Amino acid sequence: MKVRVFAPAFGDDACLDREGMLELPEGARLGEVLAALKVPFPLSRLPLCMVNYRRAKPSTPLAEGDIVSFFSIVSGG
Repeated sequence: MKVRVFAPAFGDDACLDREGMLELPEGARLGEVLAALKVPFPLSRLPLCMVNYRRAKPSTPLAEGDIVSFFSIVSGG
């Protein structure tokens, strides 16, 4: 299945295709997206993870065509 991913700035988006899609096995969960993006463990708890624009946990199951995005709670200036 494919999901669209808007990767966080500290993630590795090399796993995404030109359209920002990530191929995952059926039954994948949000945590697998974090792993594919190689989000460092300490940072994996910082962003607010969203699936279809709703807050989600790493255990949230994904479906074909879902949209995964991140909102960083920590910012600097």
